[in-house]
Amino acid sequence: MPFPFRRHTLFLALGTALLCCFSGCSIGTLAPPSATIKDCNRDEPEDLSLFPQEIGPYLANAKARKAVLPVQRGYASHFYSVWDEDYHPEPLTKVKWPFEVYTPEDAYGENLRPLAQSWFYAMMREAAWNGYNSVAARAIALKRLDLRNFPTRKPLFHTPCAAGEGFPFDYLQNSAVFANEPLYLSHYSKSGAWAYVLTSYATGWVPSDSIARVNAAQQKRWRSRPLLALLGDKNVVHTSRQDYLFGSDTGMLLPLEETRPDGYLVDAAIAKGVRKTRIIHIPIAKDAAAAVPMRFDRANLQRVIAPMLQTKYGWGGLFRERDCSSTIRDIFAPFGIWLPRNSYQQSQVGRVVSLKGMDDEAKLALIAREGKPFETLLYLKGHIVLYLGHYNGEPAVLHTIWGIKTVQNNATMGRHIVGKTVISSLRFGKELEGYTPEHSLLHKLESMNFILEER
Repeated sequence: MPFPFRRHTLFLALGTALLCCFSGCSIGTLAPPSATIKDCNRDEPEDLSLFPQEIGPYLANAKARKAVLPVQRGYASHFYSVWDEDYHPEPLTKVKWPFEVYTPEDAYGENLRPLAQSWFYAMMREAAWNGYNSVAARAIALKRLDLRNFPTRKPLFHTPCAAGEGFPFDYLQNSAVFANEPLYLSHYSKSGAWAYVLTSYATGWVPSDSIARVNAAQQKRWRSRPLLALLGDKNVVHTSRQDYLFGSDTGMLLPLEETRPDGYLVDAAIAKGVRKTRIIHIPIAKDAAAAVPMRFDRANLQRVIAPMLQTKYGWGGLFRERDCSSTIRDIFAPFGIWLPRNSYQQSQVGRVVSLKGMDDEAKLALIAREGKPFETLLYLKGHIVLYLGHYNGEPAVLHTIWGIKTVQNNATMGRHIVGKTVISSLRFGKELEGYTPEHSLLHKLESMNFILEER
């Protein structure tokens, strides 16, 4: 999940012009061919051929759970928490943080030119914070949405010519919200074009016409039904008359109305007029979904994870893709395991073991001794991975990653772009030019936690 001033990798091309190189910035000119090829990372890191990029070979490491665990039974209470009668939104001082963190200093727009102070003033006026929590209504997302830190689709980048900044790291992207997720509607922007909403895990601005309000009876109806998890990304969901509704995402949940021999019937929300909701029934194919919680066994891990290995990197859920923490969150949602949205908070779920102060070999020994495949998260600042067990003597981890940090001969920081969900070792990219052990995933590991265990 995006954090203020989080450092990630950089590579941005507009048209045929290479705007930024890791060794410097060259606006409006073509980089030398050798630099272009080098920075485009045409060669995949070695781990992607040494470690099978499918989940099957690792499933033997997973411990099959024959019964549903207590930790798998509380997802609905989190999912619907913003609809609770006693729900209180976060204080204004807490949700306004983007307007304090993102300022004209070191801020660039979509043309990679500095953003003016007047633009920030306009954003503050549009946000209309004096109306915070004035609507105080329960609502629902009508489609997949981007939660924005400012009421705009425009991006905000930091230092576009530095490794770890610029595209795709739009700091106004906070998270993504799946279609039909419960929302708490705080208030509308000055123009009325944007609505400020809160979910069970994140907050932000969404277009006003992309949500609808739900009344008490509709809330009660939805909450009385079990949840169905959709499996597979970007499958098309239609009404019974074959009208398009939305695309599916692994980890997306809908209220289950009826189980049929050939599939399921679920509730879905559509707009009724300008701001109200109408509930309809829609069919879901049997192989495209499963009742929550799924049993935590190898067959179900295969069903959930296999499609996610096709995911490209999407900062904060941009472009209908995932970043590291959304991958982890969506893997466990069908199993009824609720996780926070950002990597640090995920690292604090369940029993936590600190790895701080340990050398690399000691970390490897502890992971080998205590790590539980498919149940253990490994955390380093700004990144989180799922431990899959050992493969050919090394810990194998699943993660969605933008790039591998490198250091050039002149001490300039760079990135070898990966940009997708992969299975790798903790020394990912060790054969690359510019790789240094002190910047490896392994060296920077701070903790491991066991999410199926209580603290």
